[in-house]
Amino acid sequence: MNDLTALAAMLSAGLGSLVTAIFQGMRARRDGYNRTRREHMEDIAQWREDLAQQTRELEALLNYWRGVAAGYEYQLRAAGIEPERPEPPDSPLYHRTSEGD
Repeated sequence: MNDLTALAAMLSAGLGSLVTAIFQGMRARRDGYNRTRREHMEDIAQWREDLAQQTRELEALLNYWRGVAAGYEYQLRAAGIEPERPEPPDSPLYHRTSEGD
C-alpha cells in the first residue's frame, strides 16, 4: 500500500505540473499575441500620425504656392494684362463643375 501511495502522489504531482505547464503555455501564447497585436496597433497609429503630418505639410506648401500664383495674377490684372486660364487636367480626382451642370 505504501508503494501505491507513493506512486499516486508522484502521478498526481506530475499531472498537476503538466496541467500547470499547459495553462502557463497558453497564457504565454495569449500574452505574446496581445503584445504583438498591441505593437502592431501602435505602429499603425504612428504611421497614421506620420501621414497626417505629411498631409499637413503638403497642404501648407500647396497653399503657399496658390498664394504666390494669386499674387502674380493680381499683379498681371493690375497691369492690365489678362492671364490665360489653363484647362484643368482630365482626371477623376479633379471635378470641375461648369455653369451648365
